[in-house]
Amino acid sequence: MNMEFEFDEHALKSVVGEAMEESRKAMQQVVDRVYQQHQGAPVESVKTALERAWRTVGSLTDPELTDWATLISNGEQIVFKT
Repeated sequence: MNMEFEFDEHALKSVVGEAMEESRKAMQQVVDRVYQQHQGAPVESVKTALERAWRTVGSLTDPELTDWATLISNGEQIVFKT
């Protein structure tokens, strides 16, 4: 029995693009919530809040947590783009 499979590159790109956009939106919501609640707070406080909130969408390395917490502490928003 022979089966033929035709690869639809356009459909794959569409599915991957949709998944990336959903992921971006989820990550943006987490960062926006932490920003709204903790902007201007000390870096360590923001870092703790960010680490706890980020668990819903993934994990961050300590350097990433520190960098992002520093931005939020300084009142700078983080914007994810796809």
